[in-house]
This record gives sequence, C-alpha cells and structure tokens, in this order.
Amino acid sequence: MSKRALLLLAGALFFATVQTAASAEFKLQVNADPRNLLRQPDRYFDRQRPPKPMKENEAAFTEGVVRCRTEADAHANVKSGRKNQPCVATITVEAVTVLVTGDVTVNIPYRPEYGDRIDGQSWEVLKAHEEGHAQIYREVFERVAQPVADAVFAKCPKAFNISIPACSDEAIRAQMDQQLDVLLDALTAEAVSKITAVFREVNEAYDSATDHGRRGPEGDKPSTDNQTAAAREAIQNFKLQARY
Repeated sequence: MSKRALLLLAGALFFATVQTAASAEFKLQVNADPRNLLRQPDRYFDRQRPPKPMKENEAAFTEGVVRCRTEADAHANVKSGRKNQPCVATITVEAVTVLVTGDVTVNIPYRPEYGDRIDGQSWEVLKAHEEGHAQIYREVFERVAQPVADAVFAKCPKAFNISIPACSDEAIRAQMDQQLDVLLDALTAEAVSKITAVFREVNEAYDSATDHGRRGPEGDKPSTDNQTAAAREAIQNFKLQARY
C-alpha cells in the first residue's frame, strides 16, 4: 500500500490555501476485470494425507481467494499548532486506486489412487464437479467483484482530522499513513468478505443440488454431464436474482 503525502505546515499558510483550492475532486479507480481472477494449476494430493481445509465428507475441494491492493493519494493541512507542539491536521484524500484480483485452485486426489467410490462417483465425475465450482468462482467474480468493490471503496472518507502530539513533517506523515492503512484495510476486508459471501452462497446451492457431486440434480447417478449442468443451473439462478 503506498500513499503520496503533501505536508502543508502552519508556517506556509499561503501555500496551504492555494493547494486546497487547487485540489481536484476525489477520484476512485477500481479495477476488477474478470481476467484478474487466475486459474491456478490443479493441486494433486494423497488421499491418505488430504490437505487442509478439506472437510471429512469431501473427496476434493476448490478454493477461491480474493485480494485487494490499494493505493491512496492524500495531503495534510495543519489547522492549528506549532512545530514540535501539539497540532491538528486535516487529511484530504484525493484519490484511491484499487486492484481486485484472485485465484481459483482445484485440489483433487491423484487419479491412480482414487479408483471408484462405493456411491459410483468416479474420478472423472469428481473432476467435473470441481470444475463446476471453478466455473462458479469465475462467473460470480465477473458479475460481483466490480460493483461490490465500487460500492465499498466509495465509502472511504474524503477528509478526516488527526491529532499530533509533537507537530513535524515526519510525525504528520507517519500518523496519516497509519490512519490511511486502517481505513483501507477495513474497506478491503469488507469488500473481500462480501465477494466471498456470494461465492459461498452459489457454491453451497450447487453442492446442495448434487450432494457434493454424489448424485445428479434430479437424484440420478452422478455423471460428468449432470455435474456440469448443475453448476450452470446454480449460476443461472444466481444471475436471475439480479442483485448485481
């Protein structure tokens, strides 16, 4: 996270006035292009040593991770106080830039060690089921990441005050950076949480319809085709809700 700080101290009142008047309106730039969600190579594991966080009733799992990188441009204008004395500064946030990215990874057992499960879920069906989860992550990210991040980061305060015990350029910069870190970290956590919640909602609907790939959506024997169809149906039902 990087910030550009312009420190306008009490001794430069004319410069401070000019800088405030010349400041542009707050700019928010969010890049949540669907291509930012990267499909990682499949991870294969030994069934006797399954990786975390795989649950006991699962034979494989697909992870979707969302990240936000943020930058802020801001300047500080000292309202009152003298150098090395207590002072109050107004921080004006001029711009916030957000890059929303993520990864999708299928975790699946080595095929030669898998064989056929008692319930008839072959390795190919298991792989098809996990590919359904991967497709859900892609489709949901494409539809949700941009509007969610736009709405969340638009809440960033455009200006706020900080109190400095001993006023100096270094103290103001450190306090400003710390406060911006806190603000942007909180907004990042909110955006990631909201996007992840939609991931979870659609994936749970898919797993509910297929009993985690153990059956088809009509209660029939699981197959590669009906797992793919069930994933498409979960995605379509989500889109029909028109929440984003």
